[in-house]
Amino acid sequence: MRNVLSADRLKLKRSSLSIVLLLVPLLVIAYESVNLTYRSEYVLKQASLFKAKSMWEYLIFDNSILLGLGFPLAITIAASIIANIEHQSNSWKQTLSFPISRAQIYLSKYVWLLVGLLFSVTFFSIGLIVLGKLLNFKGDMPIGLLLGDSFAMLVTALPLISIQLWLSITFKNQAFSILIGAV
Repeated sequence: MRNVLSADRLKLKRSSLSIVLLLVPLLVIAYESVNLTYRSEYVLKQASLFKAKSMWEYLIFDNSILLGLGFPLAITIAASIIANIEHQSNSWKQTLSFPISRAQIYLSKYVWLLVGLLFSVTFFSIGLIVLGKLLNFKGDMPIGLLLGDSFAMLVTALPLISIQLWLSITFKNQAFSILIGAV
């Protein structure tokens, strides 16, 4: 299994997977930094409207909506990139003819997708903490709520990850799997 994982790592090294996995959290954090900096009065009204106990809670609430929309799209595109490496080189037949079980090949792709998404969620959590510290939010940081919101999204997305990877591997035309993921 180690050999299969390292072979997939080498294939993914030359892909744009890391850009996609960093782009969604980076865009959400950039949006929030602009939102909290330039529209601070409106944000304070929104925080009181949602009865947030602190700006930390409002930040987590607001970002959970944004990341909730962007994360499934990141899953879709990342799964497409992972499967498309084999599709572009027409090497699925060759890959599946190696004396390695199909389950190991598919599991390797799933593991790399999961590791990439775990990296993306971790980057998002650290970015929110840094953003809150830079903007001098008062009160205690609800670290449990922050980590639970970020990592719980990854856990709840496990079925979507499986479906998207299966669609991306099954269909050579990645437009179909991306369309399904976008819908």
